[in-house]
Amino acid sequence: KNLSPIRVRGYLFSESMPPGYKTIKPNEGDDRLRFIGIKYISDGSTQGLTAALREPYTYPKGSSWSGALNFKDDEIYNSMKSYFDQGWQISTHSNGDKAIDQTLKSYTKLLANNPKPQDRRLRIEHFTVNHPEQVKQTVKLGVIPSFTIGHVDYWGSAFYNQIIGADRAKRIDPAGEIKRAGGKFTLHSDTPVSNVGPLNYITESVTRMWQLPPTKVLGPDQAISVDDAIRAVTIDAAYQIFADQLVGSLELGKQADLVILEKNPRKTKPEEIRNIKVISTWIDGKQVSLK
Repeated sequence: KNLSPIRVRGYLFSESMPPGYKTIKPNEGDDRLRFIGIKYISDGSTQGLTAALREPYTYPKGSSWSGALNFKDDEIYNSMKSYFDQGWQISTHSNGDKAIDQTLKSYTKLLANNPKPQDRRLRIEHFTVNHPEQVKQTVKLGVIPSFTIGHVDYWGSAFYNQIIGADRAKRIDPAGEIKRAGGKFTLHSDTPVSNVGPLNYITESVTRMWQLPPTKVLGPDQAISVDDAIRAVTIDAAYQIFADQLVGSLELGKQADLVILEKNPRKTKPEEIRNIKVISTWIDGKQVSLK
C-alpha cells in the first residue's frame, strides 16, 4: 500500500485483456497507484504514415495511402461497452481524422443514455488531424483530448511541408479551438516521440513554433495563453484522471503535490519557459527531490 514514490493512475491495455476480465476492478488501488481506465489504440502514427485519415497522405507525392484503422466499428464499440458498463473510463489513441470519427461514433453511443456525459470523462489521446465538427462534438460529449503538443515542435515542419500538407497541419492539436468551444484538454509528450516535461509543453502550446529552421508558427489560432497551458498540466490534468478533488491546485484540504520553480512562468517569455529549472518537488507536503 502506498509504496510508489509518485502518484500513478493506470490504464489497462485493451488488447491484453481476455474476454470477461474482472480481476482488477475499476478504481482499484491506493493513494499512489490506482487503476481507472481501459486504453484502446484505434490507429497508428501520423509521422509514421499509419494514422487513419479521411484523405490520403501527401507523402510521397501522389500517394493514395490514407492509413488504416485497427478495429472495425462494431468490434471496438462492443469491446468498449463491456468495460464502460463496468465503470471503467475509456481512453482511445486516435491520431487521424478517420480514427477520431470512429472513436466519437463509439463514444456517442456509449453516452447516449447518460444524462451527464461529461461525468464519465472519456478521453481521446492525440486528436492530431482533426476538423471543426469533431471539436464541437468532442466538447458536447464532455470528451477530453490530450495533445502530443510536441508534434508541433518536432514534427510541425514535416507535417506542413511533406506528410499531410499545410491545411491539415495548421489544425493539429487544436487547443485554442477546444478552449474557445468551452472544453477541457491536457498536454503530454507521448515519450519517446517528444521530450517529457510540463514546462516544455507550455512553451510548445503557447508559441506553436516548430524547431526546424526556418522556424514557423504553426496554426497561430490554435495557440493558448500561458495560464491555459498551466491549467492543462495541473488542474485539468487532475480532472482528466478523476483526481481534481485531491491534487492539481493548491487549496486547503488538498494533498500538497507541487514544484518550486526558479522563475515565474507568467513573467517569463513563452519561448523561454521550457528552460526554467525545477528547484524542488514535493509530494504530500514532503520534499522528494532537490536540484
